[in-house]
Amino acid sequence: MVRFSKALADEGFAQISLAAENRRLASYWLSLWEVDELPQWRHYDPSRVRDLLPGIAIMEIKASTYVRMKLSGSAVNAAFGHDLSGQDVLAVTKESDRATRLARNSQIAEGCASWAIRKGRAVDGSDWLSEEVQLPFRDVLPTGARLVLFHTTWRPASPAMRIIDPIDGLGLVEKWHTIDLRHNVGNEKP
Repeated sequence: MVRFSKALADEGFAQISLAAENRRLASYWLSLWEVDELPQWRHYDPSRVRDLLPGIAIMEIKASTYVRMKLSGSAVNAAFGHDLSGQDVLAVTKESDRATRLARNSQIAEGCASWAIRKGRAVDGSDWLSEEVQLPFRDVLPTGARLVLFHTTWRPASPAMRIIDPIDGLGLVEKWHTIDLRHNVGNEKP
């Protein structure tokens, strides 16, 4: 039997040097835990992190099956040059990276949080860098997919600044770190 542990979450995030925006979002998400239960989607109040909304997305991830963007903020959409809400994330991922992306996102659906650094060259030739977090909710949809809160620190310099090449698609992050939120129960002695 698998249970979640807020102590593991607190400890994991304390060890990461998060950007201020992601630290604030992670702290808010951690405040929504109910003892050792992941936060529920219904308790998430976007007005508490209003200034972060452009970089926020809500993902629907079914382990080993699919990664779908349920809702996506304006910065996330600007990166791709179109609204990603409702789209299959694997379809906008470089073909060679799809299996790795699905495996990594499956870890989140199974009970991990993540921190990542992504960098690249924008379509206009400028370099960019972002820090990303993925924070799972307790909610599991009837399809078996888990809802996940995503945030990127990247913001477009102009409304038309696209950083993801529509031909190449979204690549993998430069650095990827997971925080396992699961505490295995059942094999322990009382």
